[in-house]
Amino acid sequence: MNRSQRILIAIGIGALAAMAAPYVSRAIVDGRAVADKSVVFEASSKRANKDLTLCLIKHPGALNLNVSSNDLYADPASGLAVKIQERGADRVVKAWLPSGKALTAEQAAQLNKCVGGAA
Repeated sequence: MNRSQRILIAIGIGALAAMAAPYVSRAIVDGRAVADKSVVFEASSKRANKDLTLCLIKHPGALNLNVSSNDLYADPASGLAVKIQERGADRVVKAWLPSGKALTAEQAAQLNKCVGGAA
């Protein structure tokens, strides 16, 4: 194998690593956000992803969520993490809290409002 072939192989490996980096970092962020937490809310919604996202992070209320990654929203103060997952034509909204904690009535009401479509 000559020098130019080794350079091309190195460039190819570097390009593959660069393309995989966003997926790896997203998996790490998502994993850390829900580590040692329990699912406290799960519901399916017909609303568009954009509408769900805007309802979760833009509406004032009990949810104080910030964007953590592409479809993961978190409130570091309370430990709440909310993720929107595509499932065919529906979206599944899941929320996690540290073990032993539960959603407040206001948080549950706002999640239900967002999922149900009454924004």
